[in-house]
Amino acid sequence: MNNTNSQTIHPVKFTNKYIEKDVADIFYDYDLPKGKRFLTVPDGDNALTVWTGILPPLDLIKHWIDHLTHHRVCKPLCLFGETGTGKTHFFEYVCARMGFPLNRVNIHEDMLSADLEGSKELVNGETRIKLSSITRAYEKGGIILIDEVDKAPVGVQHFLHALLDRRELSLIACNTSISASENTVIVCTANTNGSGDSQRYHSSVCFDKSLSRRMKFVKTNYPTPDVEMSFIEKQCPSMPKSIVTLICLSAESLRRALIDTDEFQAPFGPGDSLSWAIEMGIHSKLTPAEVLGFVYTNSLAQLEQDLANKIVAEHWKEKFNQPIATLTNS
Repeated sequence: MNNTNSQTIHPVKFTNKYIEKDVADIFYDYDLPKGKRFLTVPDGDNALTVWTGILPPLDLIKHWIDHLTHHRVCKPLCLFGETGTGKTHFFEYVCARMGFPLNRVNIHEDMLSADLEGSKELVNGETRIKLSSITRAYEKGGIILIDEVDKAPVGVQHFLHALLDRRELSLIACNTSISASENTVIVCTANTNGSGDSQRYHSSVCFDKSLSRRMKFVKTNYPTPDVEMSFIEKQCPSMPKSIVTLICLSAESLRRALIDTDEFQAPFGPGDSLSWAIEMGIHSKLTPAEVLGFVYTNSLAQLEQDLANKIVAEHWKEKFNQPIATLTNS
């Protein structure tokens, strides 16, 4: 089916060299046994040695190792959960440590399957095929992230059937077809499991049953307060522990309200907690309430602002409206 009159462009260079590497050396942030498990990774010094984000939970790392070991026979992995639970962040982390580029596409309700395929270009009178980032990775090898797959319209869902199955892809927009590399790994993220019954994520759609059966779903959760506290203390070492504790308790209560109440629909992720701590360190003449406005509440509707401030004030009491400098010096 390939169009022999067209030339395919691959603007990103993909490696053909892979090596087996000890998982203890790949994910050295964790205490994994050495010499027991190995993963196939690109040969070369491609891994990032600096990671400033919060570390994913160990059980999810272990699941990833198991999944990669058998990914050719397993269904593609889909992480689903609330906004801010680290779904995309997880795949950014594992790709950074393994040295794989992350080929990411953000699905939206107006997307067409042609947007995922690529396009034809006329260069010096010659028709050339320019594959999209994910179809290049599909053919050459790499990790493909279908981000927010639960927003996929029907036409895109049909295209994803073949991609998730690792079958030959017919790229109608390019008048060609491609096959999956043995080193291609396909993963997804979603806020929901595609059941279509979410009252909070209104843009999430109902999957057709064929699409649901093509993925395995693993639920993600917010970090525990002790994990979040350790992360903030590492990034903001001069912030008193009493202040960090109040930040984490506030975050936990805001997340509980998000799940338990219909009136409050404003996710508060670990990145928001860290931003609050950082900004409080910068604006010490202001109050915690004012700084929370910068990083979170000022972006909310008035009802949600009032609810968020009420929830947080229950932990901070009178300190919520006192200058930060007096709190950090006490």
